[in-house]
Amino acid sequence: ISIAACSPAPEQTEAAEHTEAPPVETARIPARFQGVWDYVEGTCAPESDLRLEISAEQITFYEAVGSVLSAKAESGSHVVVVLAIEGEGETSEEELLLTLSEEGDELTPQFYFDGKASEPLIRKRCPA
Repeated sequence: ISIAACSPAPEQTEAAEHTEAPPVETARIPARFQGVWDYVEGTCAPESDLRLEISAEQITFYEAVGSVLSAKAESGSHVVVVLAIEGEGETSEEELLLTLSEEGDELTPQFYFDGKASEPLIRKRCPA
């Protein structure tokens, strides 16, 4: 099979570019991001301070819980989540970018504070 035989006609390409689906915003984190995650060198033990437990509507951190206010899937591997976080006697609203590896076994969460991204700390998926 030649590459030309697999390529869409120019008018098909233009149509596809104009009909690309916009990001979907919900109040739920997509299933592929859900699960238990820990730092790549972590033990996945509940007491690990870099462990994350992600469900559709909540992220549990070491000493805080974030309730999902919105989740906008930017692509199959990126979702921007706005969380209402409660922990250590304080509350805040934070934006978190979750980036999933192509294989789905690594997650890179990054918070945004005043328009600047936090240090990316790659997490591994923990066994169920």
